[in-house]
Amino acid sequence: MLTPDATSGPHPTTGTHVHVALVGSRTDVADIASLLPRRWRATRYHRLSLVDDADIVVLGSATSDRVAAARLLNPTATIVAVIDPRAAVAFLVQMMRAGADACVRAGTSAWLAEQVLAAHQFRGRQTRLASHRGWRPAA
Repeated sequence: MLTPDATSGPHPTTGTHVHVALVGSRTDVADIASLLPRRWRATRYHRLSLVDDADIVVLGSATSDRVAAARLLNPTATIVAVIDPRAAVAFLVQMMRAGADACVRAGTSAWLAEQVLAAHQFRGRQTRLASHRGWRPAA
């Protein structure tokens, strides 16, 4: 079980490759630490301003303002916005325009963990492609 501001796994600092920041209450952001790869470290934060050097930021009860702030505070991180399951498509579009790499409708921990993995892999591919000379993402 993940406790507030505690890390997951038996040896969270040994060989960790990816730091996942879970921002929000336990009901907003599911406890996904046990579902992530073993070399990843998940830390729960109650405030976005406390997140430091995260590779992935998972925002519970996301709003476009919180997503934009997460992007400014963590410019190289993958931002995953967790939104209400009944949110309109226009709301999802706002999250993406604010800087989210992925939006996930609140649901099960397993679903959220899978989406976090997929978003991180996709952003990694984009970064590798962007490093090649002359490649530019579609507008």
